[in-house]
Amino acid sequence: MAKYELVSLGAQNGNNRDNHVVHSLCKALDITPATAQKYLVEGHVLKESLSLSLAKSLAAVFSEHGLRVELREMAVLETNSAAPTTPHSKAQQNSAPKLKADFIKLLSGEFPRSSVSREYRIGMICTLLISLIAPLIYLLMLVGLISFSVFYFSVLVENIGDFSGGIAKQFLLVIPYFIVIVLFLFLLKPLFATYQQPKLYRLQAKRAPALFNLVDVMCDKLAVPRPTEICLDTQVNASAGGLDGCLSLRKGELRLTIGMPLLTGMNMRQLSGILAHEFGHFAQTQAMQTRYIVQTVNHWFYSRAYQPDEWDLRLQNWAKQEHMPFVMNIAIIAAQLSIGLTRFIFKGLFNLNFKLTQYMSRAMEFDADSYESRFVGSDQFENTAIELRKLALAAQKVADINKLAWNDNKLLANIPLAVANLAKQTSKAQMRKIEQQMQRTDSSTWDSHPADKDRIAFVTSRGDQGIFKSELPAALLIGDIDTLSESVSAFFYTQQGIKQPSKFTVSNDSLIENEQQKQQTAEYLKQFFGEIYSGRFFHLSNLVDNKPRGLSDCIAQINAQHLQINNQEQLYFKQLDTLRVASLVKLYFEANLNIAPEEFDLPASNRVDVGNLITESTAAIKQHQNEFKPFDKLLHHRIMLCRSLMSSQQSARLDSLLNALQGMAKLEPIINNLERFHFILDTLINLDDEWQSKIHSRLLAQTNLCALETKRLAIEAKNISLPDPKYPNLAEFIEGWNGGVLDFSPTIQPSQYMFICEQSYKAAKYKHYWLCAELSQLCMEVESSINTQALSEPADELALV
Repeated sequence: MAKYELVSLGAQNGNNRDNHVVHSLCKALDITPATAQKYLVEGHVLKESLSLSLAKSLAAVFSEHGLRVELREMAVLETNSAAPTTPHSKAQQNSAPKLKADFIKLLSGEFPRSSVSREYRIGMICTLLISLIAPLIYLLMLVGLISFSVFYFSVLVENIGDFSGGIAKQFLLVIPYFIVIVLFLFLLKPLFATYQQPKLYRLQAKRAPALFNLVDVMCDKLAVPRPTEICLDTQVNASAGGLDGCLSLRKGELRLTIGMPLLTGMNMRQLSGILAHEFGHFAQTQAMQTRYIVQTVNHWFYSRAYQPDEWDLRLQNWAKQEHMPFVMNIAIIAAQLSIGLTRFIFKGLFNLNFKLTQYMSRAMEFDADSYESRFVGSDQFENTAIELRKLALAAQKVADINKLAWNDNKLLANIPLAVANLAKQTSKAQMRKIEQQMQRTDSSTWDSHPADKDRIAFVTSRGDQGIFKSELPAALLIGDIDTLSESVSAFFYTQQGIKQPSKFTVSNDSLIENEQQKQQTAEYLKQFFGEIYSGRFFHLSNLVDNKPRGLSDCIAQINAQHLQINNQEQLYFKQLDTLRVASLVKLYFEANLNIAPEEFDLPASNRVDVGNLITESTAAIKQHQNEFKPFDKLLHHRIMLCRSLMSSQQSARLDSLLNALQGMAKLEPIINNLERFHFILDTLINLDDEWQSKIHSRLLAQTNLCALETKRLAIEAKNISLPDPKYPNLAEFIEGWNGGVLDFSPTIQPSQYMFICEQSYKAAKYKHYWLCAELSQLCMEVESSINTQALSEPADELALV
C-alpha cells in the first residue's frame, strides 16, 4: 500500500518570516514558534509514512493555517522481494562508517592547499565582461528600434499628407512603421515571460545521516562552506550551486545535488571524489558568482530561443481551435511568425554568448578536478571517469526500457538501482568503445567541459596521493537505499506528469528482462519486414500467384516490391486521413454550421462534394486493401518456407502467432472505424462553447457510435486466441489496457467513451506489432542459420505444395 509524506512549500503569501502564519500554526498544532518556523522552510518534511486519506486531511489543516504543502508518494519496500542478506554484506554494513568520527579516521593526513593563479582570476573577469556582449546587443536592438520608430513617426506625421496617389501609397508608408512596432513588442515579450521552475527532491538528514556526516567532514577538511541542503535526482551527475541567486552564493547558502545512480553504482572513493569536485566549486566563491551570472545570461537567452512560454502555449492552443474567425487566424499566424523571428534572433545571441563564455567553465572544471585529485588521489580519477561513462550508458538503456514499458502501462520501480545493475553488465566490447571515445575526443574552444583525455592528463600530471581511500559501496551511506531510490524514482515520475506512479511500477528484474527481450525482438521485425512495416494489418493467406522457386527467390521478390508497397501504404493512410476529415466536415454540414471544406484542406467546395469525397475515399481504401493482398500472400509464403525448416516446437509457436495475426486481419475495418470515430469525438468535445449547443445531438450520436464499435471489437476479439498465458484472447488483453466495453448512456461523459475507444484500438495495434515482431524473430533465426543462396538450387526441396 502506497505511503505519503507531506512536504512544506513555504507560506501561502510567500513570506516565510510571517509571524501571523507562525502564530496560527503554533495555536492550531500546539507547537513552539521555533518548530513552526521550521515548517515554513521550503522542502521541510512535515509528516512521513501517511495513508492517502490522512495525508489529505493534514494537508487541509496546514493549508487552512497559511502553509502551502505538497503530497509526495513514498516508495514502500516489500519485504518478500528484498534480496537476502549475505554474511559479507552484513559485515560491510556493520563496518561501514556512519559517524563523523568514523569518516575522520578514514582520512590520512591533511588536505593539500593551493591558490588560484592570477591568470585564472583575470580569465574570470574577462569572461564576465564577454558574457555581457549578447545582452548589450539585445538592448541596442531595442534602443535602435525605439529610435527608428520615433524618427519614422516624425517623418510620417510630416509627410503622409503630401503623398499623392491615394490611400495605397499612404498605406505603404505605414507598413514599415507597423512592422517595427510589432518586432519591438515581440522582442520585449521575453522580458516578461514566465517559465515553470523544476521541483527538487530535498533529502532530510534523518534519512541519510551517514551521507550528511561524510559531506560535513569533507567540507570541513576542504575548508569550504557546508551545503545548506542536499537534493537528489535520477541523473548520472552531481552539481553545486546557490540556493536562490547570486545573493545566496555571497551568503554561503549552497545546494548540493547528487544523482542517485552515483550512490547505487559507485564506491565511497569514487563518490567522494565527485563530491570533492563539486566542493571545489564551493571554494571558488568569486568564480561561482561569475559562473552564476554567465549561466543565468546563457540560460535566459536559451529559454527565450528554444523553450515556449505561457503566451506561446496559449497561441498554440488557439491555433488548434476549429473555425476560428478569419481575422483571428491571420492575427495568430502573424504572431507566430513574429515569435519565430524573435526566436531566430535569440538563437543567434545564445550561440554567440555560449561560445564566448566557455573558457571560464573549462577553467573552473580543471580547478575543481584538482580538488578531486587531492582528496582521492590522481590514480583514481580515470577509474571514476570510466565508471561515470558506464553509468551514463546504462542510464540511456534504462530510459529506453522505461519508454518501451510505458506502452504496457509499466514503469521501473527503482531507476537508480536499474542503472547500477546494468552498468555492472557492461560488456567488454562496450568498455573498449568507452575507452576509445575517451581517447579520441579532444577539447574544443566551444566546449563547456574539457575532454576526458585532457582532464585525465591534467590530474595524472599532478601525482596527488589522496587522503581518502575507502572503497566500500556508496550505498552503505544510506540506511535504506532501496526505499529512498524508489521514492526518488516516484518523485521523478510525478514530475513527468504521471499521477500515482505506484499503480504502474513493477519490480526491476522482471521488467528489464522482459523489455530487453522485446528490444531484441523489435530488431528482428526491422530485419524481416525492412521498411514496409507501417502498422497495417497483414492479410496472410495461401495461394501465391507466382510461386517462388525457394526461400531466397521469395525474399528477392519481396525486396523488389518494397518501394511499390511503401508508396501504396502512404496513399492508403492518406485516404484514411481524408475519410476522417471528410466525415467530420459532413457532420458539421448536418449540424448547419457555417464552414468551408477548403479550410480543412479537402478538395471540395460544398456539402455534395464532401459526400462524394467520402464515397471515393471509401472505395479507394478498399482498392488499396485488395492491391496489398498479392504481396501479403508472398509474405505468408516466406513464413511457411521458414516454417518447413523449424523444429516442431518452433513451428507450433509460429502457428499460434500466425493464427492470431490472421484473426486480427479481420479487425482492420473495425480498427479504422474506431480511429475515425475517436478523431471526430475528440474534435467535437474540444469545440468552443458557442458551437457546443449546435452539435450536442451529433456529439451524443458520435459517442453512441464509439460505444457500439468498441463493443463490436470486444466481441470479435474474444474469438482471437493469443499465445499468452496471461491473456488467452485479444479481448482480455484490450481490457487489461483499460479498453473494453461501456454501454452508451447520455448521463456518462463522452470523454469516457473516447478514452475507452482510444485504449481499445491502441491495444489491438500494439498487440499486432509484437505478434509480428515475435514471428519475425522465429523466421529470421531460421534464415540466418542457413545459406539462402543454396536454397534456390533444389527448387522443389523447399517449395510448398
